[in-house]
Amino acid sequence: INKSPGVAFGNFSHSFIVHVDNKTNKAQTIEAYVGKSVDKYDISFALRNENVRLMVLRPRDKDLAERAANTALDLVSTKALYDYALDFEDPSELSCVEVLTESFKRASDKEIRVPFLPAKLDHKNSEFIERMNLKNGELITPDDLEIDPRFELVLDWKDGRLIRNSRYKDAVLSEVVRWSNDHHYSFHSTVKTFMATN
Repeated sequence: INKSPGVAFGNFSHSFIVHVDNKTNKAQTIEAYVGKSVDKYDISFALRNENVRLMVLRPRDKDLAERAANTALDLVSTKALYDYALDFEDPSELSCVEVLTESFKRASDKEIRVPFLPAKLDHKNSEFIERMNLKNGELITPDDLEIDPRFELVLDWKDGRLIRNSRYKDAVLSEVVRWSNDHHYSFHSTVKTFMATN
């Protein structure tokens, strides 16, 4: 899938794996948050957040799904920090979507690559790409899982109270990305933005 510079960001900003304990039947999520290491959370934590949209996807291969969930649980013990560089080749630091990609990679002995069709970023403004800590080329996002044929849709839920505001923000962000590409706009740092990013 090729995403044009104007739509480099999509509906989903986060992803996680659900692990269900065979003995207790307790569900928990394995995920990575900005500023934290990979960790496990009670499933209610994921549902308490102000989610605009939640989608539950289940791998069609049940055995692989179970192995990937167990592998994700093993990742918690590594205490991998959040991967701000989004370096998909280095598993020592992991973003939320990298928890999924790494879990499926390890669970399948590197045979299964998730997602099936990763997005591609082609942005002409190198200053913008550097500042956003991105690279042109393959860019794996949580959105890419939605169209992976090896997963089936279990649930697609939207909170109507929050959709309008979320769409406005997505539209603004998409336009900023497009303008930076088409008109070579750049960001100018202030002390406040420097502090926030560092």
